[in-house]
Amino acid sequence: MSETFDTKFDRAFVTGIFERKQREERIKQARLLAEQERERKREERKNEVWDKYFPKNEEEESLQAGLLKVARNGMRMFFFKFDRKDFEGWHNLVEGGYKNAHPVDMLDKMLTHAREKHSLPGCISWDIRNNCGVVFNW
Repeated sequence: MSETFDTKFDRAFVTGIFERKQREERIKQARLLAEQERERKREERKNEVWDKYFPKNEEEESLQAGLLKVARNGMRMFFFKFDRKDFEGWHNLVEGGYKNAHPVDMLDKMLTHAREKHSLPGCISWDIRNNCGVVFNW
């Protein structure tokens, strides 16, 4: 006995719904894995940048060592040149893309985070100049 068109259509429709649900689940899993990978890369990159400018041992070239040296000399201003490349490419790792991850904005976020973590004293203010040069005042 041959199938009617209605039977074939119903079977195709049910199969299509099932396959669509499977496809949507695979897409959902892929997006979740991509977000987890992006989060891992973001944390890794954040830690690299943090360790470069705020190392656990005070190195001669660190931001904190420079601030201490200037403060010991009785000065109230310090210029520090951050490497712009450290703050580029974050638009691939954050929500909102480049409008949320401009290098100057990322540098400001890092300095604000440093103040919150008490890696920079609260009395220090900064002015970010072009190409990620920063003037610190206190």
